[in-house]
Amino acid sequence: MENDNQQMIAEEFDSIRDLVLQKNKEYGNSAFNPVRLFSTADSVEQIKVRIDDKLSRLINKGLKLIVEDTLSDLIGYLILLRVAERKLKIKNLKLMRLASQAAEKKKFKLFSRLFRYRYSWTLSLPFGWKLSFSNIKEKEEGA
Repeated sequence: MENDNQQMIAEEFDSIRDLVLQKNKEYGNSAFNPVRLFSTADSVEQIKVRIDDKLSRLINKGLKLIVEDTLSDLIGYLILLRVAERKLKIKNLKLMRLASQAAEKKKFKLFSRLFRYRYSWTLSLPFGWKLSFSNIKEKEEGA
């Protein structure tokens, strides 16, 4: 019986995977690269709106009148949301790396000229990350 359950779970995942990949191809990858004719929201926000629409449909029709396609679409959008958030995290990591490299190359000389004395500032980034710059030297141990 447990093997039957495992097999059915695997079949459901395969079915959802095939559906999401097919729709992504048919819609021209619009979940991650929308045409932005009316909305300027990023991919993550647009997917969240689609999820809200699906949930509204479920609430308005009642749980007993749920169409299987609506559930499959909702599961697909939740997967797309995870992928979009992962892509955004990767993009932000790349931006942080670039900012760090720029700081190392002393491309922020302007700040050191503006603040010739002691300064320290922090740039807040998405996901609670912070990028800090300072000309305040910490005392070395044993000095």
